[in-house]
Amino acid sequence: MTKLNQLKGDQIFSLTLMTISIIALCYIPSFLLWDKSEIKAEELDTYEGTVVDIGLTKVRIGKGNSTSNMVYINLEGLPYPLGLNHLGTESQNYLVDRIKKGDKIKAIFDSEGKRVDEGLNLHVFQLEHKGEILIGMEDTERRNNTFAKIMFGIGTVFMLGPVLLYRYLLKKNKRLAKT
Repeated sequence: MTKLNQLKGDQIFSLTLMTISIIALCYIPSFLLWDKSEIKAEELDTYEGTVVDIGLTKVRIGKGNSTSNMVYINLEGLPYPLGLNHLGTESQNYLVDRIKKGDKIKAIFDSEGKRVDEGLNLHVFQLEHKGEILIGMEDTERRNNTFAKIMFGIGTVFMLGPVLLYRYLLKKNKRLAKT
């Protein structure tokens, strides 16, 4: 009663499981990140204050033992330091050399953003110093948007796997049916 081009139950289950896994691991996070990559300035906090301390620190990344260098800025009156991540070594050194204790800066950040174990709030979207924008919101948007596109692309590439497997299984079943 099996048709020639019909897949077996375990093959259908495997293809379905593979497709759902790819969607869950690649497409859903990419769409969520794409949606969050558009920063709404009215939802963020703006704080202007005097720099109490600025420097480089090591921050533990994730659950492992991996660390990353990061610029931290303590502002007078702000209960936690701001951390500037996703900067290269040159940019980090530039900020530390450019901004001095006692300088006034304006930071646009998400005060509800998760803090790392070291207490830094890493959700800084814009940093202004003496009227100059040192870190802009469009940079953060572009970085998040690029990562979302990469995830979407990876998902698309991996979605070819179930399609090719489906075609292979159809051909294999057709050959087996002939014998």
